[in-house]
Amino acid sequence: MKNSAIALLILVLQSASDTRPGGPEEPVRVVSEGIDLDVHDGRLRPAVGVETVQVMRANRTHPEKGEGYGWTYNHAPMLSAANKSLELQDRDPYDYAKAVRVFAEAKSVRVALRLFAAQTGTGRLEIEVLDGAGRRPVRVVFGEEGRVQSANGSSWTEAGTYKSGVWCRIELAVDAAAGKYDLSLDGKSAVRGASFAEHSATVERLSFCTGAFRTEPTRQTDRYSGADLPAADDPVAAATYRVDDVSIK
Repeated sequence: MKNSAIALLILVLQSASDTRPGGPEEPVRVVSEGIDLDVHDGRLRPAVGVETVQVMRANRTHPEKGEGYGWTYNHAPMLSAANKSLELQDRDPYDYAKAVRVFAEAKSVRVALRLFAAQTGTGRLEIEVLDGAGRRPVRVVFGEEGRVQSANGSSWTEAGTYKSGVWCRIELAVDAAAGKYDLSLDGKSAVRGASFAEHSATVERLSFCTGAFRTEPTRQTDRYSGADLPAADDPVAAATYRVDDVSIK
């Protein structure tokens, strides 16, 4: 009886070891329509959750260029002490900080959040709602000089203004079936019935980015050709934004 139990345990362990990603029991499946080599993420659909990209410069020899984080590893330096909000800070002359919240695919969604901008004279924060392929139908920009703009088809609409040092409540009502969305700022309607900037049948991502959208470099870009960008290691004036109380329904 004892020998039979041991033999059964060995068989179970061997069967478990044979089940691995890519094997016959657990094949790898690509659920996206394909891989687009012209964009950095391949337009692959991410899993539901949160993706955060935060540029952090650390320099032991020249700490003055370390953006105040020092030169050792910092765990989640983008978390702000202000109400435990998410902080996006940009001092890079060419790159940007970015955070993406992935939610369940939907044809209509209501997004609400609070935004704190530490400045208005510099910096740019783009808030976008995307579909699974990375198309950006809903685009709202908190730009220079305290102006808020929203995309309306292929054009831009002046949606209002914002102030530095205060929290602003933002609400988006997105209707992919109609290809329209509404924007409210601090409880007041700012834009109604704006047309999608790109056709999208559904949406499933909320993106925050401290710079203008770009498509370069791609996976096909030769990273070894051309000269280095000038003053790429020299930080510029900091632009800081905090995001809190995100609600997606």
